[in-house]
Amino acid sequence: MDESQPLTRVEILLLGAFDFSYPREKVLRDAFRHVGATVRSCTYADEPMFPGLRKIILLPAIHLRLFAQILRLTRTGHTPDVIVVTRFNPILLPLAFVLSRYLGATLVYDLFVSLHRTAAMRGYARPVVWAVSIVEQLTYRLPDHLLVGTNQFIDLYAQMYNIPPDRFLRVPPAADEDRFYPRDAPKRAVFTALYWGNFLPHHGVDVILDAAAILDEQAPIEFVFLGAGPYQAR
Repeated sequence: MDESQPLTRVEILLLGAFDFSYPREKVLRDAFRHVGATVRSCTYADEPMFPGLRKIILLPAIHLRLFAQILRLTRTGHTPDVIVVTRFNPILLPLAFVLSRYLGATLVYDLFVSLHRTAAMRGYARPVVWAVSIVEQLTYRLPDHLLVGTNQFIDLYAQMYNIPPDRFLRVPPAADEDRFYPRDAPKRAVFTALYWGNFLPHHGVDVILDAAAILDEQAPIEFVFLGAGPYQAR
């Protein structure tokens, strides 16, 4: 993509399966629109599908459906400058790579989290974890850029997948401003710390709980946890 091109003339294509009620996809889409880009989407399902046997079996149909949608867009004059493959879709990267080179578009992947590490944390069978790891190793070298949340993730993934650090772009975790914004409301009687998310090992819920236990002895702070997941009982 020409770096001198005004953002108001940039067309970004979101490719994958996503639910815009989920903060990650919505925040990315809204951020692109906020800087003036035109955002379009091609999807194969109503919600993300974790890599597995079902997704592999459906892969030919997924590719055909996405290719048909992209073809319709290009025929109406909407050729993307940037193709962004959304989270949980490494097996779409080969198709996206071929399309990006044919269309002259920059290819970006929202790496978001390491899928094989997530599978291991959730107790998936070792062959599944190994297979997902191989897919990641083979496909993550294809995009021009990969999106991650922190500098620590850049260091981790650059080493884990043997990818140059300069190919990563840091997009810090953000809030959905349609839900979270300053408003005039009375302060709570007790200082309150809110966690809103999934109760998963890699979200650091155990660290927050340990910190809450320490602070419970030192200050009147109320911790409120909203969400669901394996750590909910704890």
